[in-house]
Amino acid sequence: MRLSILLPLIFLSISAFGQNSDAIVGSFWTEGKKAIIEFYKSENTYTGKVVWRDDEINPDGSPLLDRYNPDPAKRGNKVKGMDVVNDLKYQEGKWTGKIYDPNRGKEYEVSFSLSENGSQLYMKVWVGFLSASRTWERTR
Repeated sequence: MRLSILLPLIFLSISAFGQNSDAIVGSFWTEGKKAIIEFYKSENTYTGKVVWRDDEINPDGSPLLDRYNPDPAKRGNKVKGMDVVNDLKYQEGKWTGKIYDPNRGKEYEVSFSLSENGSQLYMKVWVGFLSASRTWERTR
């Protein structure tokens, strides 16, 4: 009797855990609606790429490039389409990994968590021992 009650609960908790890890998949406006980052699953991790930026085209009509990248070979890459959030791993209700800032050519430690209804993505970035928090909105 107890086993017949416990078994369905175990399977429900396992499936809920799997669903939660994929909850980040989708597109989010950054704070101030300056960009849209699309998160997707990439094998066992999650990645976020730039699908739109309000400044993706320079005043002269040329595309915005990753000109501050520390690797000179990558400075000609377009920012639009670039993976800027990398190696996100899900554990205990949050995703942790790295975020690249093409405006500075720097990479930082980052963590994300979702609001209960999944409409807001809370981001926390670490620069050394200091941190900054931002809230992104799902595009829907």
